Amino acid sequence: MSGLVSKAVLKTQVVSWLSYIGISVDTCEIEILSRSVGSEVIGVYTSTGTREHNFVIRRVLSADWLRREPNLVLREAKALDLVESLPFSTPKLISIDAEGRWFKSPAVLTEMLPGRPWLSGRKPGEKEIMGLADWLKLIHNARLIDEAVLCLPPYRPHHWPNALSMVPPKWSLCKDAWITAARIARQCYPLEEQASVCLLHRDYRMENLLWNNQSPVAVIDWITACYGDPGADVGHCRWNLCHSWGQQAMELFTVSYGCDNVHPVWDLLAAIGGLPDMKPELTLSEINNLDAFITQAIDRCVGI
Repeated sequence: MSGLVSKAVLKTQVVSWLSYIGISVDTCEIEILSRSVGSEVIGVYTSTGTREHNFVIRRVLSADWLRREPNLVLREAKALDLVESLPFSTPKLISIDAEGRWFKSPAVLTEMLPGRPWLSGRKPGEKEIMGLADWLKLIHNARLIDEAVLCLPPYRPHHWPNALSMVPPKWSLCKDAWITAARIARQCYPLEEQASVCLLHRDYRMENLLWNNQSPVAVIDWITACYGDPGADVGHCRWNLCHSWGQQAMELFTVSYGCDNVHPVWDLLAAIGGLPDMKPELTLSEINNLDAFITQAIDRCVGI
């Protein structure tokens, strides 16, 4: 991770960027909303006279990520333009800094949307998981112009094929299952027959929606949007739910979405692709959840 600076320096950089694009402010406060291996998300709260105007900035911090995908912020800009027509709120693009002029790293500036982020560690209820599934169907069933969707990159499994070198993970209690999973993934991907190509969010999970009580109100974080088989989004979301909250949460999502025809290799690709970004210390519950996820996916593959 590179490019981390003090809050005072960051605030000066933010005000300079806003001024450059014609947004003058009387006051400006910033808050680090989240920080991950790859990027930092900043809340920007400004006022001019009696008018308040709030923004969100994403800075890409990972030099490795930028080496692999140098046009990340351009991709997000294309995706944000495309998803404006979806039947729910998505961030409105204000500006991009593709060259890293203001932060020494590429960045995207969007309007701040109403809604609350999903709190880390909070267990979702039935209504929330059903809302998660329903909104993913809206994304996959959206009637978008094919040429516009195809301006995005095609789907590629996360960290593929490098993530295969991390199999089996050291923490696993079922190492043979992970070895089998890697073998099946190599054999099955890419699939000979895919479902119809559609828009993919690519990192669809509870944390990438905004919420009002138990209902989703917006989908955010479109930086890895692409096009491909909807099973890629389904597998990624199933893996995230199972990882954090177990198979019951995952299966409720599965039933709500209607995943009968989704190939189980998408589960394997999601789990293997997630290994490089896995936190170093897992709880026993998380280990059991992930091992069970892999074992179930293998059993489903054998039945095909």
